[in-house]
Order: sequence, then C-alpha cells, then structure tokens
Amino acid sequence: MDGSRQYIQFLAGGVVGGSAKDGKFLWRYDAPANRFIATFSVAAQAPAQYEIFQTILDFAPGAATREHSHGGPEFVTVIEGQLTRVKGSVETVFTAGQTFQEDVGTYFTVANRGNARAMAFATILLSPGQPVTINHGDRPIPGQQPRTIASSRTTVPTQPAELDLQQRIIDFSSGAYAGPHRHSGPLLITQLSGEVVSRAGDIEIRQQPGGTYVEAAGVEAEHRNVGRETATVAVTFLLPRGAPPAVPVVQTLPAAPGSIIPPRTGDGGIR
Repeated sequence: MDGSRQYIQFLAGGVVGGSAKDGKFLWRYDAPANRFIATFSVAAQAPAQYEIFQTILDFAPGAATREHSHGGPEFVTVIEGQLTRVKGSVETVFTAGQTFQEDVGTYFTVANRGNARAMAFATILLSPGQPVTINHGDRPIPGQQPRTIASSRTTVPTQPAELDLQQRIIDFSSGAYAGPHRHSGPLLITQLSGEVVSRAGDIEIRQQPGGTYVEAAGVEAEHRNVGRETATVAVTFLLPRGAPPAVPVVQTLPAAPGSIIPPRTGDGGIR
C-alpha cells in the first residue's frame, strides 16, 4: 500500500493483498453475496433476437395490477413478502424466493393481500418491437397499483434456441469486490441501492440507484462497492443452456515470499 509493491490473490470469497517485501497481509475485499437466484428454462423454435425488459415492483398492502398479459414470456421471482396470482378462478400464493412464469397472451392479476409490503422481480423476453404489457380493457382498474422501483429495456444479439434465463439479487457489502470474470451470455443490470463501480473492457461505469447497464458475453468485467453502505443490484442473465453465469479470469502471479500462498481459481464473486 501507499506505493509499495503488493501481491494480490483471488479467492472464492473475495480478494486479498499482501506485501511483496515480507508477505504480510495488507487488505481484503469480500465477494458479493447472492440473496436470490432463480433459473428458468427457455425453449424457442429457432435462435432469436430478444429485447429484455426487467422491472422491480413494490406492492403496498392491498395493491394489485390490472388484469393484463405480456408481449412475451414473463419470469417472476418474489423477493419480499407474499403475492397472490389470479388467473381466471385459480388463485396461487407465492412467498419470498418462489417463482412463477406466464406465457404470451395469458391474462392474469397479481395482488398483495397481506398486511406487509411485497416486492417482485420480473423479466419479460420480447421479440423486438412487441409491447411489454397489454391491459384487459373490460376489467376494472384497481384503486391501488404497485409502484415501479426500477425498470429497463435493452436489445441483445441473436441467442440460441435453448436458453437459461437467470435472475439474481446480489448484495455488495461495503468494499465487496467481484474480481475479473467473463459472462457466458449477455446480462442486464439494474442498480437498486448504493453505488457500484464496474469495469467492462476499457469502460468504467459508476452506477447510482435506478441506473442500468448491459454487459456483453465474453467481455472481461469486475465490480466493486465503493460506498459505506450495502449496494444491491438486480441482474438478468441470458445463458446458453447449462453454461455457467460467469467464468473467472485466471491471472498468473509470481510467487510471493512469506505467508502469501499461490493463487487459486475463485468464482469472480458469482457463486
């Protein structure tokens, strides 16, 4: 530190630094933690280009959506509280960590019938130009509807016919660091709280709450929480079927003296 030469070592739980002079421990950054991970299988008739629409909805007690459908398949993870989905005469309750999926053209309603706040993470895969939401014109409008905390939309290159769509809510504690890695497919990231500085290739991105950005497949990236509070991001991955979401970039370092042990492969902070 302070201009002295250091050795760094990437671990599954983060990254550590030590003095090149005597091998003494100098610092450590922990890896981010996955609060929720949900994986959905997507099967199309042929490779296709998609628009990804991603949103976080906040349901106060009593809030409900209009009866609606979507222009593409929707994938939903409940990330807080309890939500009830109503399709025709069938009602299904989902709690935090549970998921559901809706096909194109299916009309339904989602409501918070509990006494506490509820939140949902929704991703919709659209053919370019298709509408996100189609409201049922003959149904009444609820008196209280959910609040959109953040939403974003981006077009990605042609993807394989068989995909894994993965949603993650990731918490970065203060100083948490996801070391150099590459993703197997494109991803859309929305900053929900805090501040994360990301490097993708030669571009550095400093995201504030509500900000979004896209990482392309194969681009070397790293992320760090530079603030004092926990930072949280919502991420949608589109991955070739069975592919890992991230592959660490292995960096060969010379052996350090003293207590520094040889580097070993971590997971880039994506476990």
